[in-house]
Amino acid sequence: MKLLRWTPELAYSFWSDLAGSKFLAETAFSRFAAPYLVDLVQDHINKEDAILDFGAGPNLYLVQELLRRGFRVGFYEPSPSLTASNIKLESNGQFLGAVSDLDSQKYECVFFSEVIEHLTDKSLKDVLTTLARIVKSGGLLVVTTPDSENLFNASRYCPVCKHLFHPWGHVRSFNSEQLRMTLANHGFHCEEIHSVDFSAAREPMEELKRLRETIAGMVRDFTKLQERNAIASQEVSWTLKKYMELLIGIAGPHVSEDPKHRHIGFGGTLVAFARRQDVQL
Repeated sequence: MKLLRWTPELAYSFWSDLAGSKFLAETAFSRFAAPYLVDLVQDHINKEDAILDFGAGPNLYLVQELLRRGFRVGFYEPSPSLTASNIKLESNGQFLGAVSDLDSQKYECVFFSEVIEHLTDKSLKDVLTTLARIVKSGGLLVVTTPDSENLFNASRYCPVCKHLFHPWGHVRSFNSEQLRMTLANHGFHCEEIHSVDFSAAREPMEELKRLRETIAGMVRDFTKLQERNAIASQEVSWTLKKYMELLIGIAGPHVSEDPKHRHIGFGGTLVAFARRQDVQL
């Protein structure tokens, strides 16, 4: 059994085969993630900003979501096979169109979503150097990538070619510190980096977290009352003790979450807000 090596040529062939397919349109990350990703980012950007979706793919789900909320946005797609049709967007005055010349403009914000994990060493250096050039000093780079993905465990086996391969052509994996350092090496300072669950399970999980934190707060407060003998009635005290035993069993850790490094839902996708530093590369 051999491990398939994803080369740029093979990746190009792979995405060319999928371009325009219903499968790619319905399984694209931004199809389901774009609304919540914009929720996370919109307080960091302004309606007047020039925004670019770098590596947008053919369906422009993220571009459409940003336009729907009134932002000025264009897109860049380096793969000719994935160049998107933008006919339906041309009438929107906020649409900046398809960008072919990356030296023609700098941007206040660039989205770099689900791209970095596909890049070889040379491509990674070249692309991050390009991003450092097109993001304005003090501007924002928004990066998403799988959180600590085990590339081997995520692989599939092809009985025809008898190779193990990653189904989406990922060639590298990042944890939060590795992503932070990679971006820092190219002139970006990570102001925030979160592990985000973009699935439908996110909201009930967040509700459960809030419930457990609330219960933990109740346990803490009732414990203080008991210590001060503030509960006089023996019956009330007995009832409280009974429910306290139940509450303690389901109370979550009462820990204040770091607003700059949150774990949302089950996590799974790193979302980094990296600010372009005013340095010469």
